[in-house]
Formats: sequence, structure tokens, C-alpha cells
Amino acid sequence: MYFLFLFSVIFCELLLLLFLAYYFWSNIFSAPFYPSSPKHLEEAIKKFNIDTTQYKNFVDVGSGDGRIVRWASSKGFIAHGIEINPFFSFISKIFRIFSRFKHRQKFINKNFFKVSFENFDIAYLYLYPEVMEKLETKIFSEMKPGSLIISNSFSFKHHKPIFETKKIKIYKV
Repeated sequence: MYFLFLFSVIFCELLLLLFLAYYFWSNIFSAPFYPSSPKHLEEAIKKFNIDTTQYKNFVDVGSGDGRIVRWASSKGFIAHGIEINPFFSFISKIFRIFSRFKHRQKFINKNFFKVSFENFDIAYLYLYPEVMEKLETKIFSEMKPGSLIISNSFSFKHHKPIFETKKIKIYKV
């Protein structure tokens, strides 16, 4: 009985340490995790009529748990997720194992400021305005002309969207 109690206490302390490690990692190196819903993205893609034969390579910048990457792969895109947080990169890779579309998913555990965007046709961002401002020049200069950048909730400072819904803004490079 004592062993079970001791094990429970140690297990709870380890969970607390994992949570604290994630919390400090998120606040030091990136934005805190706030999951995106594919619902608004799906509506915008349907309204804008984005074709997976024309736009094949999709990237979720700051992909968190990978739900947008899984959604994009289920829609026919070759989907990539870039996430700096190793905890979420690991979770994404675990979810990928059980996905029907795992052959169209790739997760990169890296700072997205150190990743080239030249091979992506669509970039999806749900980032704080300060981060979007820092990323704006890089992403617009590296993506091919005609590529799309889809932003959830926030706008770029120096570019105007070509299409807009209540939550989603689409920019053309």
C-alpha cells in the first residue's frame, strides 16, 4: 500500500515537472500553445477554392500538436509542421503513427526562423503579431511567387490580404 502511494506521489511530481518544463520552454523560446481549429481554415480554403494539385506543399509554422498538419494531409496536401518545442514535436510524431495519411506528413523540430520556406506552396500561421512582424520579410522573400500564406486571426504589417474571412487572411506572394 505504501509503495502504491509513493509511486503515485512520484508520478504526480514528474507530471508537474514536465508541465513546468513545457511552460518555461514555451515562454522563453516561443509562444504558448493555443490550438488552431481546422474549421475556419477549411471554410477559407473552400471559399477561395484552393486546389491541392496546384498547391501541394503545405506548412504549418508553429505546428503545436500537429492537428493542422493532420487535417491538411487528409485534404490531399503534403503537409509539414515546424515546431520548436520538443514536447509538441514528440506528440505530433506519436499522433502521426496512428494517422491514415502519415505518408503525407512530416514534422520538423526546429526554430522556424532557421527553416527555408522556398519549397512550400502554402504556409499557415497562427502566431502573435510580434512574431508575424519578424517573420514577414523572411517568408515573403523565400516563398515562390504565387504561393499562399494563410494567417489565423492576425495580419501582416506591410502586406494586404487578397481574401479575408472573420478569422482567416490569405496573402499571395
